[in-house]
Amino acid sequence: MQSVAPPVAVSIELLHALVSRVATDAGVRVLLIKGPTLARQGLRAERVSADVDVLVDPGGLPALVGGLRALGWHQRAGAADSPHSVTLVHDQWRGDLDLHRYIPGLVRDPADSFEVLWDRRTQQVFAGHSVVVPDPLCHAVLLALHSLRNIGDPARDTELTNAVQALARADQDEVTAIVRGLGAGYALRGTLSSAGIQVEPSDENSRQAKAWRVRMSPAYGTYIWLMHIREVPWRQKPGAVLRAVWLPTAEIRRNEPDLPAGALPILRARWRRARRGTTALGGIVRARRTRR
Repeated sequence: MQSVAPPVAVSIELLHALVSRVATDAGVRVLLIKGPTLARQGLRAERVSADVDVLVDPGGLPALVGGLRALGWHQRAGAADSPHSVTLVHDQWRGDLDLHRYIPGLVRDPADSFEVLWDRRTQQVFAGHSVVVPDPLCHAVLLALHSLRNIGDPARDTELTNAVQALARADQDEVTAIVRGLGAGYALRGTLSSAGIQVEPSDENSRQAKAWRVRMSPAYGTYIWLMHIREVPWRQKPGAVLRAVWLPTAEIRRNEPDLPAGALPILRARWRRARRGTTALGGIVRARRTRR
């Protein structure tokens, strides 16, 4: 009998419940972040997500990955790994699991930042299962950081506005304490100050602050692919280069789930990606020459 895959929206709903249950069984604390959890808190518009984002208590990541691997989840072959997260896929599930080691832009130790978020946690129900999420103010800080990484994208700009407005409406002493506790002041000080929210600057010389500056570079995505190509064995390099240049259509649609159907939107997405990559590669080459 042929199985029928559920719609993506249904799959994403079920995956929130699944990853939460696996984490509970493994004794790992997790917070479900972004995606539909934000929409339920009024911080972004409803839309179908391509993945489920999970912030994992740093010490528990190996146990959670192990529990998911036992259920058939695995890393996508040839995919470029991100420094801050591990992405797992499953051959029979529509939707990825993006397991975050830390949140880019938070300059405190990831374990300390996680505790701040955990202390202010709340719950939502997905597929009849209660999952743990950040409270709306903490989530607004995380959304602001995520939106800054994609500045210029109309949807992300709107979400940044939503996040800042939510923080501006709240008690300012509470917001200041959250930003300080998470170590988000370095990344968000300009954005929040423009909205009248005063925050203390964080240590701009910390490892996390330096990582944020790299992450904010337009060349970041290209840099990750170059590092991936450099690190894979020689026999895998041709395939890695091909994948970097010509990402499979299915992966493009996973990355941009709002793309209209048809070949033309895919072609346009490839052109945008190629243009960004070419510009970034030129910047990386110029930067290397300057350092010599």
